Amino acid sequence: MKIVFAYKDKLPASYVAFLTELIPPSFTIEHIPFSASDSAFERTLAEADAALFTPSGKYLPSPAFGDRLKLIQLLSSGYEKFNVAGAAAKGIPVANNGGANATAVAEHTILLMLSLLRRLNEHNERGRAGLSMHENYGMDMHTLAGKTVGIIGHGRVGTAVAEKLMCLGARILAYDIQAVPHRTSLPDLLKESDIVTLHVRLNPETAGMFGKNEFATMKKGAFFINTARAELVDQSALIRALSGNKKEPAHLAGAGLDVVQDKRRIDPTFRAHPRVIITPHIAGATRDTYARAMAHAVANFERVAQGEPPLSVINGVSPHHITK
Repeated sequence: MKIVFAYKDKLPASYVAFLTELIPPSFTIEHIPFSASDSAFERTLAEADAALFTPSGKYLPSPAFGDRLKLIQLLSSGYEKFNVAGAAAKGIPVANNGGANATAVAEHTILLMLSLLRRLNEHNERGRAGLSMHENYGMDMHTLAGKTVGIIGHGRVGTAVAEKLMCLGARILAYDIQAVPHRTSLPDLLKESDIVTLHVRLNPETAGMFGKNEFATMKKGAFFINTARAELVDQSALIRALSGNKKEPAHLAGAGLDVVQDKRRIDPTFRAHPRVIITPHIAGATRDTYARAMAHAVANFERVAQGEPPLSVINGVSPHHITK
């Protein structure tokens, strides 16, 4: 079975080598960078049984997928930038990583919460400068235990966040279109939560779902966390909610963001705010996550090689389409 391994050019060679070594030698591997032309992809994929994309940001026109592919495997969870519909039109299943990144993203989400509650940015600087505890003696810091955390989106990541938070003594509220534990209405969640964290997939229905009204409904002095996608949030509304003045203090106390719009030009409000933490989309980026994602991918390659349907298919191609 031949597998085409397509990857973003800027990925380090050690990363690509690490992933490649996790594919059993019984499979033939051919590498191709994202910078290759669509015609190069078409020629390469025409001779492959399956393809692995990392990350999923390479958009290919439907003809480039060819007629031989039995599976397109994405190493990521998100797939909004991939031509999922085009693959479906060709009868090719597209699978994501099956939640391999859920634990890492959940841990990072809670890391942001704790960092905000304990003012980690400020106290890291004080510690490095050899200064003692701030003169307010911790009166502006809080524990996570006892806080109400509102989780918007209760899929694999949201569920993992809830499970870990309950172990830390937090009260959980959840909003999801499905019936899930701790479910409540979105307005009630926003009004009651000390921290609101967003874990929703980006699609045309969810883009911009969190804006002026949602921030205004949140409890005054609450924190906002986003480790999902920047496009889910009206960034201007978030900046206004974080910006106070002499007459009126900021509505939100702070924000922890793993995703922002236009990350090359971070808004000055974000840069200057003492309780805004921004990380460069690293929530799911751990060696352990990559290993779990590759284990899932290899299991799918083996299933397809044996004529079985792959797991975690996201484009609705039914099992009978995979036999060619």
